Amino acid sequence: PKNLGKTISRLLKYSGKSAWILIFLIIATFVVTVADVLNPMFQQMAIDEFKLDESLKLHVDMNALVGVLIIMFCAYIIRALSQLIQGRVAAKLAQDTVYHIRRDLFNKISKLPISYTDRHRHGDIMSRLTNDAENVSTAMSQSLTALFSGVLTLIGALIMMLRYSWIVTLVAIVTIPITIL
Repeated sequence: PKNLGKTISRLLKYSGKSAWILIFLIIATFVVTVADVLNPMFQQMAIDEFKLDESLKLHVDMNALVGVLIIMFCAYIIRALSQLIQGRVAAKLAQDTVYHIRRDLFNKISKLPISYTDRHRHGDIMSRLTNDAENVSTAMSQSLTALFSGVLTLIGALIMMLRYSWIVTLVAIVTIPITIL
């Protein structure tokens, strides 16, 4: 868009009419992201249940391992259900937002003077409106959740990295931008 701030403001006004759906989408995205960030920790906990003694004999605490595997299973089920809900809620938000946009577009077109429709071909007007509305729908259903998820994943990964080693986290934070450049 020519004016990104104004465009985002308008989209927020349209999606704000479905604010509870947007809030539900954020919650579902948060749950999916938290599950994604925590699953490697659960895997580590399961692997840590396998221990070697001094004679290199393997010992496994089966009760603890089964407990961790149950936690992992529950986390994966919660993630899968949240992702399903996230997809449906994102589609509903996009559908509601585009409905309001199309309604306003129809009202605007019906109030345009006849001279405007005489100067522009009907197919061009309808094509433009349809394509723009479809682009908004795609952005709302896919890009919005990807943006939320990306930001939350970045924050979650940073927290998990700090949990394990602040030195390695600092090295990563310094070297990644240098590598990109």
